[in-house]
Amino acid sequence: MAGGSAEGSQANPTPSATRTPIASILLVAAVGIGINLLSAGIAANVVSIASVAYYFIYALTVGGAIYAYRKRNMPAHRTGDFSLGRWFVPVAGVGFAYAASVIVIALAPHEGHAAAVYLFGAEVAGGLWYLLYLRRRIANRSAGVLRQEVIELEESVPASPSIR
Repeated sequence: MAGGSAEGSQANPTPSATRTPIASILLVAAVGIGINLLSAGIAANVVSIASVAYYFIYALTVGGAIYAYRKRNMPAHRTGDFSLGRWFVPVAGVGFAYAASVIVIALAPHEGHAAAVYLFGAEVAGGLWYLLYLRRRIANRSAGVLRQEVIELEESVPASPSIR
């Protein structure tokens, strides 16, 4: 256990209180403010990296969905579920273009170059983690979503019909 964990886990004892751990909240706030004050601009880089990473992940997700749709690997929607139907590709294309434009706008100015370097480093680290560790675990089914429930679901749901 960490030092002070007994104090940090104590909740507000007032009978009408929400039982929130006040000491923990104050400690996290103080540490966050302290790091921000001592960081000399690192906090601004972290915020810019995180905001670009959100759009990068969104672009990858939408791009993967478009790719799966084009390869006809997208599962068919269940009865009663919402579907864009033939409008999926145009709507997803607009979403992908929007995310890509936000990434370019955020990284193009000189101030965004540090975020680009850090984001590239994070992507390289993630790629190495996948290649050296995760890919092997996914292949031997000790990680990932390939479980019996998923296999049964995939067998019960047909692939998307040809929409072209």
